Amino acid sequence: TASPSSTNPPTHQYNADVLVVDDDQFCLIAAEVAIRRLGYSVEKATDGQEAVQMILNQGRSYRLILMDNNMGVMGGAEATRKILGFYEESRS
Repeated sequence: TASPSSTNPPTHQYNADVLVVDDDQFCLIAAEVAIRRLGYSVEKATDGQEAVQMILNQGRSYRLILMDNNMGVMGGAEATRKILGFYEESRS
């Protein structure tokens, strides 16, 4: 029989299950409470630039990123492009 380590894929270490990105403090708090009630860990960022820095510069990793589209410093679309570009570059 195969050993468990040979049949299970390697696990990835995440800093938290979910990163919530929003410039509205009420939305951040509400999302954090709802996600924690479901049993998941949460980290928060207040704009897209902070989220990009957390992932690209600090090497943080998440299972899911929930991001507002319209934020003052850097919007969700731009932050998503930068994060995706980072992962595409790291694959090549």
